[in-house]
Amino acid sequence: MTAQEKLDSKTVLDTNPATGTAVAELNETDLAKLPEIMSKAREAQAIWAAKSFKERARHITMMRSYIVDRADDLARTVSESNGKTLTDALATEVLPCALACKWYANNAEKYLKEKNRPGGSILFFNKKTHMLRVPLGVVGIISPWNYPLSIPFGEIVMGLMAGNAVLLKVAAATPAVGRAIEQIIAAGELPEGLFHHIVGSGSKVATGFFENGVDKLFFTGSVPAGKTLMAQAAETLTPVSLELGGNDPMLVLEDADLERATNGAAWAGYQNAGQSCGGVERVYVVDAVYDQFVDLLAKKTRQLRHGVGCKDFDVDIGSLTTAGQLRTVSIGKGQLFCLPQHLENFAADIFDRLHTEQILRGRDLDSFVTGLTELLGDINALHPFREGNGRTQRAFLAQLAHDAGYELRWTTMDPAGLPVEEEDAPARWVHATADQSVWEKLAQCSAGH
Repeated sequence: MTAQEKLDSKTVLDTNPATGTAVAELNETDLAKLPEIMSKAREAQAIWAAKSFKERARHITMMRSYIVDRADDLARTVSESNGKTLTDALATEVLPCALACKWYANNAEKYLKEKNRPGGSILFFNKKTHMLRVPLGVVGIISPWNYPLSIPFGEIVMGLMAGNAVLLKVAAATPAVGRAIEQIIAAGELPEGLFHHIVGSGSKVATGFFENGVDKLFFTGSVPAGKTLMAQAAETLTPVSLELGGNDPMLVLEDADLERATNGAAWAGYQNAGQSCGGVERVYVVDAVYDQFVDLLAKKTRQLRHGVGCKDFDVDIGSLTTAGQLRTVSIGKGQLFCLPQHLENFAADIFDRLHTEQILRGRDLDSFVTGLTELLGDINALHPFREGNGRTQRAFLAQLAHDAGYELRWTTMDPAGLPVEEEDAPARWVHATADQSVWEKLAQCSAGH
């Protein structure tokens, strides 16, 4: 399963990970031209920054119209390039882009306009304080393959509405989606040079960004790659925004609604073939309901339809995106079961491209599920635990969930299903996340003075 292969030193071929067929052929960017690209971006950015929020919003709205008019075509491009189902592509990639255009066009000025700040001391009664946000200049974006359209496009819109020029490098596995983004941006009729799509090696492009003075870098990807970029950025004190991996746990206690809990585990574990940084990768189930939970989840897993995602809206799970992910997911230990019968209808060569959803179960899975920084695959690893006493039990569960090294956020519900904050409230699940509001991320596209 090769999502990208080099035809020569200057051309890349995007292939469908489920079928191996060609999706698109693109020319690599000559990185020796990065200084020229950066210079043009800065010239265009000066023109763009002088425009009002209302003027910028008009261009963004044109992009939205393009997305809405071509939603089906964009969904198919994402599905063919990434391997996810058409439903996934439409619901989690295309529609969020249209929503992002509308939200940022309508709200950017509200959060970024100049504001007066109250004085903090009577000693400075004769002073005034203003918060003024100005564009950073030229921002770089290096985006992932699991959400190749919605993640970078949301950042592009933020950057543009904040008055910046944008240099985009999409994942090597999904360059066809980068070309689709180019077409969306073109529909916005931006000043020439304000946006550039860079095709090439991620590490080389990142180095080129830093060497040519990019004003900020947004990166979504693995923890090791993020550490490398942070070290590079430190040499020039370039600001970076890093959205890195996750290994999210789900906790199921005795009083849980198992119908809802298994629905949640199946969706969060298998959606996008499990390739979501916020998806559930390990499930800790209390002993008292463990067997019942497993049986119910197994039943639902067997009912899932697995196949080539871009053919029609008749499959639930598509393909993993890269050969590397197939190798990662194939390391599963423990008992493997719930193989869907639908695979029997596929030709032998398709077996190597699709990966069937799995449930791993057993009492020795701790080293497997907690030793991974991020799995990103369609596996649900289940582990039973024994009830303890109150806060001690809660601390034990928190430690299990935290072993993979990610920040935790408790979500609790009272019997009526309403959020509660008391420490003794019955914990339903823990999600590893670095939470950030939309407007906070938008503000990162500007510099406050």
